[in-house]
Amino acid sequence: MTRPYSQIPGAEALIERVSKALVLAHPDCQARLTAGQEIGVPAAVTRTLAMGRPVAINGWLRWCAELELDPVTGKRLGKAVPPYEGGDFLWWMWGCGVHLTRVTRGDLSLRDLARQAGISPATASRMEHGEAMSVAAVAAVSRAIDLHPHAYCAPVFVGLVSRGTGTETLPPRGGERGDREGARGEERRRRDREDQSRGGECVARPGGVK
Repeated sequence: MTRPYSQIPGAEALIERVSKALVLAHPDCQARLTAGQEIGVPAAVTRTLAMGRPVAINGWLRWCAELELDPVTGKRLGKAVPPYEGGDFLWWMWGCGVHLTRVTRGDLSLRDLARQAGISPATASRMEHGEAMSVAAVAAVSRAIDLHPHAYCAPVFVGLVSRGTGTETLPPRGGERGDREGARGEERRRRDREDQSRGGECVARPGGVK
């Protein structure tokens, strides 16, 4: 049977700590909601967290990063905490990490992990299989086996903006097509350099005058 988050040791204190920090940093409700939207957190999630209630892990991680708090303890980020790089939390990767950490220790069974974390064996098993759990369950397991959720987030690629130009830069195309286009571009640049060396005179080429 899955244990309610309120029965997980330290769960309520963790959520209350982050909730108070959120309200203290953004006392005005509307400004708080706007700040949340700017970091990718829906207004409903920000409102729920401000009331001291549990939220899904992506909103939790983003707000903790914004407030410079460790999402596992609710305290100020320490140097030992891996940085939050953004993106969504990958449950399947977290499940693999939990399982591999447990089995490489040799004598840590699933029930042992559940007992150390203060969660039910059913929750521990579902977590290892990549199912979404509560923030409290993730934090409890993180403390039990020293595995931090920041290391299991994947930044989402939305395009890179060239510094100082404002132009969007996309990943290079691979394969034969990319090779052909790269060769054509290099040929065009070579011919442009030749034109410039001739003093800008018009040079007739197939397909028009350049």
